[in-house]
Amino acid sequence: MEQYISKSALVAEIERRVELNDTCQKISGGNEFYRGAIDEAKEILSFLDTLEVKRVDFDTLGTLASHLIACDAHGVSPKYSEKELDLLDKIENDKEEKGKKNNG
Repeated sequence: MEQYISKSALVAEIERRVELNDTCQKISGGNEFYRGAIDEAKEILSFLDTLEVKRVDFDTLGTLASHLIACDAHGVSPKYSEKELDLLDKIENDKEEKGKKNNG
């Protein structure tokens, strides 16, 4: 079982429900309940468009974790590969961006 919901699957399901409610509204002669449901769903879709989807390189992250654990166990300073340095830079930049957003 996946731990996360695919953004594209979520958007597709919401769009399917918008179409269903639109059909129901037409059949019912313009029932306001369906119009409200459509408007709410479109607001959620608008919000989802603002979310940024990030991919994580789990192989590099796992290698990095193993590397750091081994260095710690042997009492040596780690020497990072280019991929590991790039990943650490991305993590640091994400933390800084999140801090900026949370602080103002």
